[in-house]
Amino acid sequence: MPDLSADRAAVHTFLSTRYGGIPGLFQVCSDPDNWTGRFFNTDTVGIDRATAYVMELDASKVRGIYSRMTTVTGLPGQGKRGQADDSFCFSGLWSDLDFGTVGHKGSENPPDPETAHKVYQATGLPKATILVNSGGGLYHHVLLGKSVDIRDPETRERVKNLSQRWQAHIENTAKEMGFTYGRGVSDLARVLRIPGTVNRKAPDNPRPAQARYFDNRYSLEELEAALPAPQGRRYVAGGGRSGGHRAQDSTGRLRELLRGVQRGATVQEDLRVLVDTFRTNYERDGGRNNALYILAGAAFQYAAAEQLDFEDVKEAFTEAAYELEMDTDTGGAEAIEKTLESAERYGRNNPRAFEPRRTPTDPEKYFARIEGTRTFLAATLATDVLDIGPLAAGIDSLLWQYREGVWVPSKDVARHRAANLLGENYRRSYAVNAEDVVRSRIPDIECEPISEVINFRNGLYYWQTGILAPHSPDVLSTVQLSVDWEPAATCPEFDAFLGQVLHADTVDMMWELIGYLMYSGNPLHKAVMLTGSGRNGKGTFLRVLETLLGKQNISSASLTDLVSNRFATASLFGKIANIAGDIDGTYLETTGVFKNITGLDSIRAEHKGRDGFEFTPWAVPVFSANKIPGSADTTVGYLSRWVIQHFPHNFEGREDRTLDQRLQTKSELAGIAAKAVPALKRLMARGDFELSTSAQEAREEFIRRVDQVRTWISECTAPDPASWSPRTALYAVYKNWAARDGHGTLKATEFYDRLESAGVRPAKVNGNRGFAGIRVTDTAEGTGRPR
Repeated sequence: MPDLSADRAAVHTFLSTRYGGIPGLFQVCSDPDNWTGRFFNTDTVGIDRATAYVMELDASKVRGIYSRMTTVTGLPGQGKRGQADDSFCFSGLWSDLDFGTVGHKGSENPPDPETAHKVYQATGLPKATILVNSGGGLYHHVLLGKSVDIRDPETRERVKNLSQRWQAHIENTAKEMGFTYGRGVSDLARVLRIPGTVNRKAPDNPRPAQARYFDNRYSLEELEAALPAPQGRRYVAGGGRSGGHRAQDSTGRLRELLRGVQRGATVQEDLRVLVDTFRTNYERDGGRNNALYILAGAAFQYAAAEQLDFEDVKEAFTEAAYELEMDTDTGGAEAIEKTLESAERYGRNNPRAFEPRRTPTDPEKYFARIEGTRTFLAATLATDVLDIGPLAAGIDSLLWQYREGVWVPSKDVARHRAANLLGENYRRSYAVNAEDVVRSRIPDIECEPISEVINFRNGLYYWQTGILAPHSPDVLSTVQLSVDWEPAATCPEFDAFLGQVLHADTVDMMWELIGYLMYSGNPLHKAVMLTGSGRNGKGTFLRVLETLLGKQNISSASLTDLVSNRFATASLFGKIANIAGDIDGTYLETTGVFKNITGLDSIRAEHKGRDGFEFTPWAVPVFSANKIPGSADTTVGYLSRWVIQHFPHNFEGREDRTLDQRLQTKSELAGIAAKAVPALKRLMARGDFELSTSAQEAREEFIRRVDQVRTWISECTAPDPASWSPRTALYAVYKNWAARDGHGTLKATEFYDRLESAGVRPAKVNGNRGFAGIRVTDTAEGTGRPR
């Protein structure tokens, strides 16, 4: 097999055509550098330098070399590739039609580049300016005659929408032709393989990426006009695709009903009829309650589209719920209110979030007579399974499901959907086979942090720019906070609480800490330790934090488990934080895993009963402790990872039994989030936590407690400039203390080294080695100077 290498001239031609003279910086990257790469000016010198960098990467035999489709406003920072909102100029759209099976998971791709090109031609979209055969995919670069500055949010959103519609249109056309297409390539930070380079994705089959050039150039308006007018998808209540005449009739009646709401008409009787209709179409535990829930969701979707008043809709449904005695089995008015709030949230933001279990309409469609034998059609069932809602395959071997604006683990979702669709025809082997087909068609999800957004219940908040965008499955967020984004909300109860339980000069740091825990990622490489004796507010704070972040978004492994249990580390996958209160003071013999977890290093983990997997955790560890765990590691590399927040007061006998409830109301939590985001901005602009006097004192006490030798010095000795003791005698006293108080015992050499690092002066007397400047006050067997 020939040893292929990049074609310098072909690389230079592409970079010049795609980026030459466009405002901003363009990016060249490869997968070994995590697609961060380098950024270059778009002038002649920059193109030449970028070409040289491509050749340098190629000499290292990397799997692939790519460039970003939009330019950026400036260097994103060390180790960062820049997000969509960092884009400067947009110069054209693209396609990415995978073909064949080499280097791809699925077999539903067009078989060859010619067929892939026919798929694109069938879309009716404009002809390409640059047509690239990447060795495994066909790219149609459709370029503008003049690039568009997209730095202002309105223009950027216009282009984002165009790109999403463009890719969705290609996906729909491919599906009609029996092929798959991943619309996830629509983001403005997308990178594609550079023609002239070598595709080494399949190491044993390297292929050159080649390009052809045409004189086709377009305006932004021409690209927008080339797409068909947006057409709303027909959904039955709850967002599922309409599957039966009865459901469609119900949806039509629902629209009439809602027009009545707008006119102020009485709707309860009509609603009762509709609920009864939906009970027969959606079979779930909960009966009419579930029917109301699904119907309410559809109502709110329609209300959003027609710009009806949500409060009017909610009032009508609440009245109907009471008349139908929906509260009998679900806890009364509070349950009804929560159901309707949830349905409203879905209706506003995510019509695809609903996934009602449907009575199978035609289970026999999944079977065919082939040469007289009844044959199961796994691919047909897989298509309907995927049609219910987006799925992805996690690197942890689990399936992930897009639901309510966030991706969540759902290991059996494909089989459950298959079982429901098959009805009485269900066999476990059928569901397993359908899941295999599903897995071959869906994208991977690596559960990486989406740091530019905070996922709230009512949308994706781009915290740096202040934009609240709708939820989208294209944003692979695995955490959604439990509150809405309400920038005007306040939290007077929580403000008062912090003032009572913290040092006044550490309150600002606590707000920065809350903001940092709402942020997806751990770029500052931190863990958090809340210290202080019992009954001091640590537990209350952690319970508020858990509710704010959402219990589904956090793990709760102890510090000891994280450093020693492979199943515990797996619990961090896709989570925003690990919160464990009142951990014990078990001595840490090793801290390597802890450093990996906080250092954004890859670790090995394992779900019970499944294969192990590698991932990079970004959940921030948060612990509280009355007794600080000692550690064999007292290096700066370990100690600098910790953010210490001390709770100095004791409220024993003065506990407020209603405090938790007051701090965790919907309005308080929204206010906490609103106040924490500006604090996050301050922190990230500064690049680290700023320690006040009290925070510095808490940190010094923490360091002393971590190093058991410093603790021994504090508890069992006193400064005495005239005192000297043999080092063996000091070590004997130290071992007594460690045994008495339950500490692990250091080796003698380590003990002596730590004594010296703690400031105790080594000195010889008559040739005997010892230490001067401290006097033993507690031998752990009595009191006095060691003999």
